[in-house]
Amino acid sequence: MRGHQDDIQFITMYNDKAVSTSWDETLKVWNLKKGICLHTLQGHTEVVYCCQFDDTMIVSGGGDNHIKIWDTETGYCRQTLMGHTGEVYCLQYNSDIIASGSADSTVRLWNHQGICLNVMREHIGVVRCLCIYGPRIVTGGDRKKIVVWDSKTGQKLNVAHRNPSLLHKMWINDTKLITASPESPGIITILNYW
Repeated sequence: MRGHQDDIQFITMYNDKAVSTSWDETLKVWNLKKGICLHTLQGHTEVVYCCQFDDTMIVSGGGDNHIKIWDTETGYCRQTLMGHTGEVYCLQYNSDIIASGSADSTVRLWNHQGICLNVMREHIGVVRCLCIYGPRIVTGGDRKKIVVWDSKTGQKLNVAHRNPSLLHKMWINDTKLITASPESPGIITILNYW
């Protein structure tokens, strides 16, 4: 499947669809069974770094400091969330909130109507990854810090400093927090945390 005019930055799948983001400032919604592009989403003015989607909405974050909420079926941009003052590198949502991490060193919590509920400050440097897991949000970035937050209040619950200096990916389950670093050599850290 071809369609982007520049490098692909991110891709994610849900059921029989995929969404790709690119340096060409677009997202593309793909039907994986038919191998065709259903929609090209235009609205970001810089690279689109991240996205998540389901049957009803696509949420994307980009180098233009914006988060956009799109309709999955039509490709229509429902809303633009503004507030970050640096590139949005990561985001995730659940049925209640959207969490976003940025080069402005903040994590923001938004409701699905686009209202900013909390601005959380603890990181120094870029927030590159985050996970919502039950009542917690766990965030990581460039300065040897993993921060655990309450997903309802935005209150900081804990800070861990046992990771490499650069942290770009993380995964969480009931007993472990797994992080990945791009430093050479690549480092995967497993914390028995909860």
